[in-house]
Amino acid sequence: MKLSGREDRRTLQRYLKPSKESTHQRLDEIDAQRGTWTPSAEELAARMATH
Repeated sequence: MKLSGREDRRTLQRYLKPSKESTHQRLDEIDAQRGTWTPSAEELAARMATH
């Protein structure tokens, strides 16, 4: 719900059709607000492969 900006779960379910690009864009916006960064799926997979 935080990613979509929706406050009602039912509304979220009705309109949710996430794309990879829009999800990454929204995560980048949230990271910028928090001053942090979320690794991509590829970065996470690479980290898991090295440990």
